[in-house]
Amino acid sequence: MNATVVDASTLICDSPPLGNTDGDNWYNVSVTLDGDFVSKATGKFYYYDNPTIDSVLPMLGPMAGNTESIIKGTGFTQKAICDLKVRYGATHLVPKEVESNRVKVLSPPAGRPGQVVVSISGNNQ
Repeated sequence: MNATVVDASTLICDSPPLGNTDGDNWYNVSVTLDGDFVSKATGKFYYYDNPTIDSVLPMLGPMAGNTESIIKGTGFTQKAICDLKVRYGATHLVPKEVESNRVKVLSPPAGRPGQVVVSISGNNQ
């Protein structure tokens, strides 16, 4: 797998697909510079199931925003998810409350009337 060197202490790389790991949802992380010598694995990369949204209630609100919305679904409090955000279109919001199957958030103001896609993201994805 290729990596991009950011500075002397930071590499950025894509995570590999999770293979059959008999229930483990993580890989040890190690680094090689020459393809032969591999560093001691001192970290783990954890995988998580994408959170799902089943409903957003209420389904509408004023253009000024600030409507308390309850988002029901699954996977909001998985061990490997941090920094959970709710997105209304391109606007990222920090939820007021997070439970495994429910998130409470205040809707943002809208620039124009109409629909907006509501989604959940974690780990700054």
